[in-house]
Amino acid sequence: TSKEYPWWILDVAEKLGQRCFRVSIPSSMKNKIIIGEHTTARRILTDPLSSKPIEIYGPMRSVNNKGDPGMFTLNGPSWHSKRKASANAFSSNLIQRMNEAALDYTDVFVENLKSEESKGVFDVS
Repeated sequence: TSKEYPWWILDVAEKLGQRCFRVSIPSSMKNKIIIGEHTTARRILTDPLSSKPIEIYGPMRSVNNKGDPGMFTLNGPSWHSKRKASANAFSSNLIQRMNEAALDYTDVFVENLKSEESKGVFDVS
């Protein structure tokens, strides 16, 4: 739970020479499996026989402030219908347009940092 945890996972993956491994740490989720390869994660998440254990995914139900199951906590046909309904939001054309918009804003941000007024100093908090 420390801020260094993501960096520790990357360090372990580098030392092992692979991005899929088991981690046994004292917590309620003993023997976590770390999947750091997108192709493996995709195969697991799209496998119709895989399910999301409530003890792991249950806390995510608080995201919608009601405790109702959502796309990230459902399994089976209910999950599939919600996933299918949101697929257009992740279309390559939409993602490309959003990337272009983000790059435009980033360019403006960088130019503002270079400007005489800011002198490249800004509050990161």
